[in-house]
Amino acid sequence: MLRRWARIRRGLAAHPRRVDAALAVVGFLALVGSHTLAVELMREADATAQRPPLGWVVVGLAATALPLAWRRRAPLSALMAATFGFALGQVLGVDEGNVTALIIATLAYNAAAYGRPDRRRVTCGGALALIVVVLLVEQFVAYSPESWEEAVYLVIILAFNISLYCAMWGLGAAIATGRERAVRLAEQADELRRERDASARQAVFVERVRIARELHDVVAHHVSVMGLQAGAGRMVLATDPAKARDALGSIEASSRQAVAELQGLLAFLRQDGDDDAPGTELARPGLAQVPQLVASARQWGLEVSFRADPTGVAAGSTIDTSAYRIVQEALTNTLKHAGAKRVDVAVWADDDILQITVRDDGIGRPVPPPVGGTELALQPEAEGVPRRGLGLVGMRERTVLHGGWFHAGPQMNGGFAVHAQLPLEGRPA
Repeated sequence: MLRRWARIRRGLAAHPRRVDAALAVVGFLALVGSHTLAVELMREADATAQRPPLGWVVVGLAATALPLAWRRRAPLSALMAATFGFALGQVLGVDEGNVTALIIATLAYNAAAYGRPDRRRVTCGGALALIVVVLLVEQFVAYSPESWEEAVYLVIILAFNISLYCAMWGLGAAIATGRERAVRLAEQADELRRERDASARQAVFVERVRIARELHDVVAHHVSVMGLQAGAGRMVLATDPAKARDALGSIEASSRQAVAELQGLLAFLRQDGDDDAPGTELARPGLAQVPQLVASARQWGLEVSFRADPTGVAAGSTIDTSAYRIVQEALTNTLKHAGAKRVDVAVWADDDILQITVRDDGIGRPVPPPVGGTELALQPEAEGVPRRGLGLVGMRERTVLHGGWFHAGPQMNGGFAVHAQLPLEGRPA
């Protein structure tokens, strides 16, 4: 039984226009039957009562019932058409009220539930006003009740029709409100889903950038130093084997340190949870290891001036590591690109700001002014080849993550300078 009813419902839903046309025909036949019964009852009570002309009856009843055929396609127009049909029937003397009330109430429901939001209230209210006027004129003017009992009866009929209409109007409005709320919730859910996906993609991208920055900082310095050492060893291999052996020993030490830092970094990436503290000291060096960088730079003929007073910087903090990485990358760039003889490194705290400067006397010439809030000027190399790499980008990103300020570019008197300011209470990296 339930399956049969489900098949019937699916069949009706597949042909909505045919269903509405059939409903209009059924409504018209019900109006005709109800009107005929009302006329016969009236003639039994008063044998002198006259039947209204058949043509007027057909026109009045058809004007009320036929709008059911387009109740879904044009619900507001169907309601107004049926209301005017009801008014026309009253003018033509068609005596029918029960089925008419059901038809107009059904159309009021459709208008409130599926009509245009900006017009359905006006249309339903206008139709109700016209119905009330027609009923008042018919019951209290045309028929003029002769006793208070008749007046009370007519008031009850009027109240019933108005209540039925308003109930169907309210039901349709409630369904429309629920449907619109469901649409808004679906749109909000889609928006939240898109924001979630965008946030997930952004989080993946940020983490990829972070991993790339860490790998670059760990690998680039040691590989650059090993390349310089290998080149120097090759040049003196035949003439000074002792220096070549020293160079090979330095390459071995640098490679071991690079492997140790990579292992620490990989251990940090594999650890469970969101703890930002890496598992080993080598995975997160700090300003305490800057003298080792300075000593390494001095081994390769650079005259290094080093001054450090990082008061207020907690050892092992993100600012401590970021400051070390900035100094490391600046010295690496000086060794690789600048052709400098001297470099000045200074790290000090000034009014809750950690100042970092690395200046060399190498090759440099003016470049276009930086774009954006955090300054970043890329230093060209000799022969006009631009020094464009990930080192300066990584230094800038580390500075921005702490809410600081960064500038890298040529100096007025020659050479290249890196200057970073990291708030000691800035955002964690």
